[in-house]
Amino acid sequence: MADELNLTKGQKVELTKTTPGLAKLVVGAGWDVNKAASGNTFDVDLSAYLVGVDGKLGGNQNVVYFGAKKHSSGAVELDKDNLTGEGEGDDEKIFVDLSKIPATVGEVYFAINIYQATDKRQNFGMINNAYIRVVNAVDNTQLIKYDASEDYSTFTGVLAGKIYRHNGEWKFQAIGEGVSGSISDIAKKF
Repeated sequence: MADELNLTKGQKVELTKTTPGLAKLVVGAGWDVNKAASGNTFDVDLSAYLVGVDGKLGGNQNVVYFGAKKHSSGAVELDKDNLTGEGEGDDEKIFVDLSKIPATVGEVYFAINIYQATDKRQNFGMINNAYIRVVNAVDNTQLIKYDASEDYSTFTGVLAGKIYRHNGEWKFQAIGEGVSGSISDIAKKF
């Protein structure tokens, strides 16, 4: 893929078909806290959900997040848990090795949500410039980016996108669905 692609909600794009040999990805997410938001600090987390070809999560062992940073297959791993979101570029990254994703997994969903949002009375409307992007880990080329800054003020997070297997190839779909609750609550969707 010669040029990066900025996706819109629902848009799908080929990954491995348009980038032959693509195997290692970095899924990065970034955000800023709205200047008008005050009070407690914001801890926004990136998480991944490895969903089976049957459409089911199959248990918490298939959730990669700050409390379980690596899937048992070694295919999906969270880099670090950024507690503030400060700084430029990706605030959190998940490394994905497509060659290691078990054949029983058909989709890997990515969500961005605010830790303890309900307790702190925070919502995703207090977050600006949220995005998720997919980068070729070998040459650091950004393949796609999805701006997740739509108005999600009634939610505590967003199910941003997924990579999925289709006819032996990997694709990405921008989802942009508002979600509420913790990482465990999001896992109940699958």
